[in-house]
Amino acid sequence: MKGFYYIKNSIDECHSEPTIYTETLKEAKEAIKYCEDWYRPKGTGEIYFQPVEFKVDELTREPNRFLGETEPAKYKRIKQDRAKFICRGMGLDENGEVIFSKKRW
Repeated sequence: MKGFYYIKNSIDECHSEPTIYTETLKEAKEAIKYCEDWYRPKGTGEIYFQPVEFKVDELTREPNRFLGETEPAKYKRIKQDRAKFICRGMGLDENGEVIFSKKRW
């Protein structure tokens, strides 16, 4: 599956945003060593995978009588999978390596 990885960090008590984008999980796990959530030590944040592939769905909706439509309307929409949570960096151990968890929180 085509896509990219990104690290998401909290920037204050209410907001989070992506901070780094990488091509591989290995790169993301290396980069998170230098990232930190707001008010947390280095090595913290969440790693996600975002697929870039998409599908086009063809849908049918009932006619809108207020607009004078008499036939069902067909339309297409684009659909893309959401980002998938991979793991969370919990901080650095005594050797400077990230402690990872599969739990979001």
